[in-house]
Amino acid sequence: AQDDPIGRTLSHTEVGKGQTVRKVTCPIGVLLIIFESRPDCLPQIAALSIVTGNGLLLKGGKEAAASNRCLHGLVCEALAEAGGADVASLVGLVESREDIASLLKLDKVIDLVIPRGSNDLVTYIQRSTRIPVLGHSDGICHVYVDAAADPAEAVRLVVDAKTDYPAACNAMETLLLHEATVGSGLAQQVLTALRKAGVKLFSGPRAMKEGLCDTPCSDFHTEYGDLKCSVEVVQSMQEAID
Repeated sequence: AQDDPIGRTLSHTEVGKGQTVRKVTCPIGVLLIIFESRPDCLPQIAALSIVTGNGLLLKGGKEAAASNRCLHGLVCEALAEAGGADVASLVGLVESREDIASLLKLDKVIDLVIPRGSNDLVTYIQRSTRIPVLGHSDGICHVYVDAAADPAEAVRLVVDAKTDYPAACNAMETLLLHEATVGSGLAQQVLTALRKAGVKLFSGPRAMKEGLCDTPCSDFHTEYGDLKCSVEVVQSMQEAID
C-alpha cells in the first residue's frame, strides 16, 4: 500500500535552543476543480483529493454531464462503504455553470481553485475570484530526437507521445530532429511511423528544405490537441532547448 502522504516531516531546522521549525505535509483544505469535457478526470482528481485529505468540489463540462454524474455516484458509493455518509459528502459535484460564479465568491470557504482546460477558462477564473488559483499555460510539449538516439526507441517514444492521447495537455505538439538524423535516415523513419499512425505533419523552414514535410507550419507554439504535429530540424540539443 502507498504510504500516507499526510503528516510526513519533509524537513526540520533548529533555529534556536529548544526551537525547531518543521515542514510537515498537510491537506490544503477545500478544492474547487473545474475541468472541461473529459470525464476520465473525475475519478483521477477524486482519488488524489481523497488520499491527500482534501474536501472537493468538482465541475465538469456539460458535454459529459451524464458521465460525470455516474462517476461521482460511484465515488460517493465507495466512500460511503469505506467511511459512512459523512465521508462520502466530502466530494461534491457542481452541475450548474451559474453555481460556479457563486462559489468563486467563497474565498473564506474554498482554499484553492484549479481550472483545467483552455486558456480562456483559466483567465476567466483568475479574473473572477479572490481565491488562490492554480492555473496553467498552453500544453505545448516538444520532443527532441538526438543523433545518438536508438532508432527503435525513438520511433516508439515519438509515436506514443503524439498518439496515445492527442487531446491531452502533455501530448507532443512539436518534434525537433537533430540534423544528423536526416543523413542517417532516422528522421525519415520517425516521420513515416507518425504518418502511418494518422498524424498530419507541418514543417518548419529547415525541415521543408530537407524535404521531410511539404506543408508549412505557422509557428511552433500551436497546441493542436489532435493528430497533428509541427516538425523542425535543429543543429544541436542546445538549439532544441533554446
